[in-house]
Amino acid sequence: GSSIVPASTNPRLLRYMAARLLVAAPQSPMYEGRWEGKGPALREVSSAGEVRMFVLDDALPRAYWVPRIQVEVGLPAMVDALSADGFEVAQMCVVDAESKGISDLATLTSASAQQTATAARPNATCSVEDLSPERVVVRVDAPDNGVTVLCDTFDSGWSATIDGKRAPILKVNGIFRGIATPQGAHEIVFRYRPWSLYVGMAVACVTLAWIFVVGARRLVNRA
Repeated sequence: GSSIVPASTNPRLLRYMAARLLVAAPQSPMYEGRWEGKGPALREVSSAGEVRMFVLDDALPRAYWVPRIQVEVGLPAMVDALSADGFEVAQMCVVDAESKGISDLATLTSASAQQTATAARPNATCSVEDLSPERVVVRVDAPDNGVTVLCDTFDSGWSATIDGKRAPILKVNGIFRGIATPQGAHEIVFRYRPWSLYVGMAVACVTLAWIFVVGARRLVNRA
């Protein structure tokens, strides 16, 4: 059979996922390093036995800024929007309509939305620091109001602040995180604190309190 990836698999989505390195075994549809139809450019960097390794030179960085948004409802609609011809990933991200803070985002990006899609804009600068598995810092200098996208998986256990103030995390491009970002230089901090952690701490505190009360009663009874 053919080793070329079918066009229906939307290989362009790999670029949006910030996937820079692909490892292909002989049975993989990517083994030939080319696509049927349009797809990201693959460059082979090494091979070991029958395994081939490719780099996507045009993959998006882990964190980047965009001036415009497109709002869709649900994952299938978001993927369709990303796959559409003419979608400008460097200028726009797709935001889930059910994201918290979506109304504030519409106000923030209204000025940017009035600009034409082809308007020339200076690039934003973004840097990422992994301080721990539960804390990620993104520093961004945005030339306009927009959204900073972090290509890390969206999860309700994550919270975020921008310049020390709590900020809702948007679900963008299907599975990633985004923060509404005003013009200027900002520090965005993501912290992972799942509800299960707080529940566990609450249970532990209640248990310790119960042990203390029971122990105190026994001491009083002995006295």
